[in-house]
Amino acid sequence: MTATGARVLIVDEASLRRRSIASSVEDAGCEVAGLVGDLALMHSRVQSLLPHVVVLTATKSNSVTENAVKALSESNPDLRVVVLSGMDLPVNFSSRRVRMAGAFDVIAETPNDRTIAIASQTAETLAGVLQHIAATGTSEIQRHPDQSLGIRSKNPSTDTAMHTTSVRVESRSRPAEIVAIASSTGGPEALEELLTGIPNSFVPPIVIVQHIAADFSASLAERLSRKTGLDVREASNEAQLDSGIVWVAPGGRHLEVKSRALGHRLVLNDDAPENSCRPSADVLFRSVAHSFGPHALSVVLTGLGSDGCAGARCIREADGYVLAQDEATSRVWSMPRHVIEAGLADMVVGLPDMSAEIIRCCRSVRGATQ
Repeated sequence: MTATGARVLIVDEASLRRRSIASSVEDAGCEVAGLVGDLALMHSRVQSLLPHVVVLTATKSNSVTENAVKALSESNPDLRVVVLSGMDLPVNFSSRRVRMAGAFDVIAETPNDRTIAIASQTAETLAGVLQHIAATGTSEIQRHPDQSLGIRSKNPSTDTAMHTTSVRVESRSRPAEIVAIASSTGGPEALEELLTGIPNSFVPPIVIVQHIAADFSASLAERLSRKTGLDVREASNEAQLDSGIVWVAPGGRHLEVKSRALGHRLVLNDDAPENSCRPSADVLFRSVAHSFGPHALSVVLTGLGSDGCAGARCIREADGYVLAQDEATSRVWSMPRHVIEAGLADMVVGLPDMSAEIIRCCRSVRGATQ
């Protein structure tokens, strides 16, 4: 299954919501296999349309939702069922019970999301989950029923409040000369906030791997450039790694930084995906560690999976510096969590503080102002 080949069946009673969900599915690079407005028709449509994924909006009855998910999972072991909490979420709704029934994941829609059409934040989260499913295919992903993919609501009232201040783990004295950033689900929004805090006078080049479909990376670079005022470009093969430029890896291609006789250049390749990802943050981080050694800075932002963790280890082994986004400000706390739990993060930083910490890491002397 590929990102462009995943077939998704949408089940929701409201026709407008079905169309809204369908739009999100297509934005994720997936194919809409069909739209169903009645649970009674769902099973026959699954058998006839053979989708890879069913996106099901929870009903007003917990038991009906749980039974529907259980029946789908038992009769179609390879089918992924993603449940949206919907507009009329029961007070005693339990995402844990729904996952125990066999749901791949449950996306909680915040009160502000509960309009007829799904809100942009919910759409973005759904797109990320679908891209993750498409990338990993039908390989089994084991997790405890208490664990989701780490997707967090944007509504503070639904999430445990956490401090977002930076926590110093270790101090290093070498200035960073390049910033390599990894992000996935929730990444475009996080990148915009982070880059908005970077001044135009910032010297070190920034290279970014954002898990995104090939058709959207150029528009992402254009949008970030427009929103932040920085010079953001989609990376091209053998481009000179000039100071003051932000480079975004093209969707579907790995991005590396290579040392050349006349400086550093960007190199694109079509090697096999790593962590089911191309571009892969691990590929970028390894190359940055090799080319810049102790002057490398890697930043792991919100996202699904573990991409970036092995690369962060390479950065640390080269005596470089690793920052990871904290849970409270991550849309999906999976990529940063792997880095933190592996003991590779020099600092765990809230998104509002990330740009300031990056700037401090690139100063000639760090730690004096901490």
